[in-house]
Amino acid sequence: MGKVTDLTQSQQFEAGLFAGCIGVAIVVLIAVFQRRGMRLEIAGLATAGAALAALQGWGPHKAALALDTSLLAAIVVLAVGGLAIQVIDRDAKWSPAIHAILLVPGGAAMGWALRDAQPTWVPIAIAIAAPVFGATTIDLDRFHRRRAFGPAMLIVTICGVYVTVPDTEGSRALVGAVLPLIVLVLPRPLATLGAMGSAAIVGVVLAVAVTEGAPRPGSIVGAFAGFGFLVIEPIARRVMPELKGRDGHDPGDHFRNTAVALTLQGILVAWATRVAGLTQEALPALLTSAVGVVAGFWTAARLPRPPLPEKRRRRQQA
Repeated sequence: MGKVTDLTQSQQFEAGLFAGCIGVAIVVLIAVFQRRGMRLEIAGLATAGAALAALQGWGPHKAALALDTSLLAAIVVLAVGGLAIQVIDRDAKWSPAIHAILLVPGGAAMGWALRDAQPTWVPIAIAIAAPVFGATTIDLDRFHRRRAFGPAMLIVTICGVYVTVPDTEGSRALVGAVLPLIVLVLPRPLATLGAMGSAAIVGVVLAVAVTEGAPRPGSIVGAFAGFGFLVIEPIARRVMPELKGRDGHDPGDHFRNTAVALTLQGILVAWATRVAGLTQEALPALLTSAVGVVAGFWTAARLPRPPLPEKRRRRQQA
């Protein structure tokens, strides 16, 4: 309970929550005038903007963790790569591998911006993780857009970062900024992260994780592994035969399916951040995280499948 109390009583959390509520309110306002059945693809962008506002002190609150200008510019480059994906691959026909290639400039820029970071492997790790995690997050967000699993799982991931890194000023702001996303998931899904927003928020989360996890390298590994199904599910869906034919089912109970997804993501994140992430050194954390990754591939089959589009469901019932 100490972590929760420290979080809710902190100015950083208050700043993130303030900015996050404004961002979600704008999304909801736009959704009111959106055609029924459509999902706005701006939730990730709203959250990334809210997180950066709280981190940098762009507003009435003090800066929670002022990121370097070069790192901010790198996150913008990563977001532009996401925008290119959102515009060019509007029908989601490309694989995450192609998306990752478009995000490589942003990852390289983040690695360069963090070239003096400690431990010394951080620049290479983030240069690889940013495009890969960005691409898989985009893929999951699109595949499960009718459930809005992207925003839901992002909430769990960011909470995991907060409970694993030793310095928590920035991660407190992130938690505050992401919590309002639950309004876009329940009682009914209103918006998804979107390709641009997915890339942007992944960049922000990784930047905070490596900055605040530096005193305990194992926590950086735990935070990376804490992306859970945002990384594992798109890969498992393509390499595991029993998942390749997952093309949807009746809508069913949205609350129940969201609860199942959040529970499974929560288990993976808890293992990564509260077991692997609490080790001091990176290698033991990596080996411990690998157990969770293997379990994640196995449990990916338990994730509720996305419902069929309404027109297609009616044709099958006819």
